[in-house]
Amino acid sequence: MLVILIAVITQGPRIPSELRGATKGSLVIESGLFQAIGVISFGQYNAIQGIAGFLTFGDKTKGNVLNNFPPDNIVVNIARL
Repeated sequence: MLVILIAVITQGPRIPSELRGATKGSLVIESGLFQAIGVISFGQYNAIQGIAGFLTFGDKTKGNVLNNFPPDNIVVNIARL
């Protein structure tokens, strides 16, 4: 699980802008983030992973954060194992 968190945090900034979604205003105004955190926060780790994914991909975040990354990303492929 720690590998997934490291992959999202280290590889997220390298993602091209066309794969990113909007995050402006989403953290405070929209309640979707809080609902998403409620769904994935079976543990504090999952909440951190979800927030890192949302901050990287915005409203384009998929249910499995790793599915947002290109299939040829070596670090993310290791995390998928």
